[in-house]
Amino acid sequence: MKNKFCNTAALIVASLFIIKILVASDAALAASKDLQSLAQSLVGLPYDEARPIVLKNSWQPFENPAADDLFFVARAMFEEGYVEVGVCSPVGDAPCKFYFHEPAGRYLEVMTTGEIPHVAQAKVLTAEEFDEIRALMWGE
Repeated sequence: MKNKFCNTAALIVASLFIIKILVASDAALAASKDLQSLAQSLVGLPYDEARPIVLKNSWQPFENPAADDLFFVARAMFEEGYVEVGVCSPVGDAPCKFYFHEPAGRYLEVMTTGEIPHVAQAKVLTAEEFDEIRALMWGE
């Protein structure tokens, strides 16, 4: 009888654990979809309209650690207060990349194009993905 009770109790505990994992996975998936949805909603917006939306959604600008090395378009963007500017090409459609971070350890990369910058692409990055970018761009 004791063995049957122990097996039943173990089965209940295991079931609760699995349910907890499934609920956490569903919550993580929903949060991930919300982040991707936010990122996609920015596409096509002028950057000066997209940025407040990003900030309102608990993202913080990732201040460029090598701001002294910025030039041309990137320097102008930084001086306008867009401290999250990572890099801008001085030719063509002047694409720029901007970076934000949030407490959960994720990063948001927003790429703009055009003389009046519009969001061409936005994507959520993991800390590992951002570490690779950080190493390439700023040697960190």
